[in-house]
Amino acid sequence: MVPLTGVNRILARRGLTELTDSTRPGIVALKEVARLARLQVGVGQVAFQLGPRINAAGRMDAGLKVVEMLTTESAEVALRIARELDEHNRERQAMEARVLEEALTQAGAGPRERYSVVLGQEGWHPGVLGIVASRIVERFHRPTVVIGFSAGEGKGSARAIRGFHMVEGLRRCADLLETFGGHEYAGGLTIRQKRFLLFADRFEEVARERLAQDDLVPTLEVDAELDFSDLGLVLVRQLEALKPFGVGNPEPIFMSRGIEVSERREFNGGARLRLRQGARALSAVAFESQFRLAGPGAQGENSLKPETKLSKLTPGSKIDLLYRLSENQWNGLSSAELRIVDCRPCEGE
Repeated sequence: MVPLTGVNRILARRGLTELTDSTRPGIVALKEVARLARLQVGVGQVAFQLGPRINAAGRMDAGLKVVEMLTTESAEVALRIARELDEHNRERQAMEARVLEEALTQAGAGPRERYSVVLGQEGWHPGVLGIVASRIVERFHRPTVVIGFSAGEGKGSARAIRGFHMVEGLRRCADLLETFGGHEYAGGLTIRQKRFLLFADRFEEVARERLAQDDLVPTLEVDAELDFSDLGLVLVRQLEALKPFGVGNPEPIFMSRGIEVSERREFNGGARLRLRQGARALSAVAFESQFRLAGPGAQGENSLKPETKLSKLTPGSKIDLLYRLSENQWNGLSSAELRIVDCRPCEGE
């Protein structure tokens, strides 16, 4: 992964502008099916709307369709292929959801004291294993390997946490693998199914050698502690100048204390909140899938599932809050909005 600093950041910023303004039939069609036509394209839109539709083609064994879409001069051909990619993405999402559910069940049944997570099952599609491994890391904060087997042969994807070099870890297991590769943060491998349990035990030994207990607790770096009186569109626009965010240039995380939840409105996968500090009230949004875990890692006895923690944000509750700041546009009006990253009961409550 390339750090978004210096020249790299400038190139990425210009690239996003080109995506926004592009008249290429393939780009126009892709933005149309992703419902981004005439909207500004940012990192989030590339990561969560455009990129997944392009990647889904390769994951569903239709990679050449992307090349055809991006090189055609025909708007009709481009739109037809873009719609096909959109359907592939829906299929990928359904497959990913199924594999993730099965993987989480398998992971939850494992010993709580493990330093790693190694999962495998017959029939898991290799095209979604990397995404599933990332979700497992988010939930359990352990080096993770997810393997799908077919006819005794396995293909797997691996994701690391800070303090664990994934390829070095896989190299320690090389005699049990057919092939492996990758970098510090992620890797891929092939393995015979009969060696799966041996590999899981060896990988666990390596994780215990390389990691301490503290490494298994997810942490966040707070950039500044602010009062709600400091927050507004002026600060949002100043933060815009730092974009695009990514590796080496992370989006700032802020903290505010003594926040009261005054309103809550549910939606599928999260909640919209009205928060108050003194006389100042702001809107916030919290997504279950992005909510940080509490306690000593997700396998700790005191940890909370994201949906359990989100349920604690009820009207009248007081919290200390970690969040990112963004602009919310509604009915032609703009306002500052908080995207909640984590929270805890207000100190003294």
